[in-house]
Amino acid sequence: MGDVIVKGLSLAAIVLLGYGLKRLGWVRAEHFSVLSIIVLRVTLPAALISSFNTVDITATMVWLIVIGLAVNLIRQGFTWLTTRHRSPAERSFAILHSGSYNVGAFAMPYTAQLAGPTAMVYTAMFDIGNSITAGGIGYGWGMMTARGQRVRIGRFLLTMLHSPVFIVYVALMTLRLAHLSLPDQVITFTSLVGQANPFCAMLMIGVGLELNLPRAVWAAAGRALLERYLFVIAFCLVIWFLIPSSVLSVDAKTILVVVLWAPIAVMVAGFVDEAHGDVRLASLMSSISVIIAVVMMPAMFLVLR
Repeated sequence: MGDVIVKGLSLAAIVLLGYGLKRLGWVRAEHFSVLSIIVLRVTLPAALISSFNTVDITATMVWLIVIGLAVNLIRQGFTWLTTRHRSPAERSFAILHSGSYNVGAFAMPYTAQLAGPTAMVYTAMFDIGNSITAGGIGYGWGMMTARGQRVRIGRFLLTMLHSPVFIVYVALMTLRLAHLSLPDQVITFTSLVGQANPFCAMLMIGVGLELNLPRAVWAAAGRALLERYLFVIAFCLVIWFLIPSSVLSVDAKTILVVVLWAPIAVMVAGFVDEAHGDVRLASLMSSISVIIAVVMMPAMFLVLR
């Protein structure tokens, strides 16, 4: 358990490192966009390819994918309905932050340390649904909203196809359903690049982080995070008490509850930057969610075990 805490604190320390480098003047706030391009288009896709190249999608695992889809779609639908009277920028920001769990860079190392290889498979299956809805549907929805465009199916699908994360997941799922894998030589390369993803992602958040912010920004972060964690608690209760053990084992439920306390996906801050939204607020929320995850993820595991 000590190793798990150290892992989480190390990721939080990288955020502080990025913030410190900016305060020293070695990097500037505008470098956030460069880092987000590297993360969203290079290191994160490489990490995904390496992680899912040999995952087998069975009937049981499909339920985990469905849950990953559902928790984000419910949040996105709720956000769409409750932000009708806000500006396009505010609606876009809220939609992009609806759900979106940092699984690859944060939750997966945690579950691996907590419960071993089987837990990693459960986590990976959840992340397929999570990433399709956050990196595909949420991305397309958020970008069109930011541009003031009406959501039309053709344009919506075209916008989704601009998300490298979504494209990679669809390609990987297609390959795995056909029982095909990429050559070892390709995985050797993507593994090397993907290892840089946790560092680059957390450094990006640190570069975008601002602590000397008006009270209104802190208040906005507090309200958004309160809503996020009220939904997290509700989803945890539904998974633990309402889903039959014949559908998901106790071990699978435990891992899902732990993963639901994962931080906001790092790709969201990059999406906000692409949508010309409030990067300061996005980085602040991501940083706070990392601290909450460091405490709550191992705590939930200990309580449920």
